[in-house]
Amino acid sequence: MKILAALLALTVSGCAILQQLEGGGTGGTSTAPTATGGGSTGAQGTNCGTDPDTSAVLCLGSTVCPGLTIDSSVFPGCGFRVNGSAIDIECSCSGWLCPLGATSCSDATSKMMQENYSVVCSQLGTSACVQGKPAASGSSSSSGGTCDTTCRDECAGEPNCIQLCGC
Repeated sequence: MKILAALLALTVSGCAILQQLEGGGTGGTSTAPTATGGGSTGAQGTNCGTDPDTSAVLCLGSTVCPGLTIDSSVFPGCGFRVNGSAIDIECSCSGWLCPLGATSCSDATSKMMQENYSVVCSQLGTSACVQGKPAASGSSSSSGGTCDTTCRDECAGEPNCIQLCGC
């Protein structure tokens, strides 16, 4: 029931949420790429947010692979981790970060057409995944509320749903 309410709220407030994502989760309204560190290449991420289960900053796009974006309906809780010119697409899987394992933009495109969130997260328990550090419980979200962890757990890693739960 909470998921249905979250989806309804998403429909009503989708523009505000998109603006928050495009502003790096800070409530800004910029549609420009959000710098997320990177090395000397000046790589930037777009539509970035912080995963509450791992504290990793994940972006739906990256200037390293222009035109390639993560489909959050197929890869919920997944995104680029911007780190120089490296292609590092990770999924948040129950508090662990598991890689898509792409070595180039064309490889990432191919893997995203052939795989999904479940396939990437099936690596749990292998050395490919690293444990993240969850955000402090009860911390305030960028929307000013508190994180409803029961609601968040029902989101299956979908960033927009998680944000609607106040996380």
